[in-house]
Amino acid sequence: MSIRYQLIAGFTILIMIFIMDFFVNQRLSNEVLQNTSYISNSESVIRNSNMLHKEMIEMSIYLIP
Repeated sequence: MSIRYQLIAGFTILIMIFIMDFFVNQRLSNEVLQNTSYISNSESVIRNSNMLHKEMIEMSIYLIP
């Protein structure tokens, strides 16, 4: 095999590795965005439940003589 074919094979392998790396990173980025959305939603639920709990405690203070 001549040096020309070795260089072409090497660059082809390198380009394939970069393409695979791109798709793996793209999939991981999508997972990070999805997890960020879940965390944001759960923080909102926790915040609202804490506010509801506080309101219930305040209601019980006024209702119990």
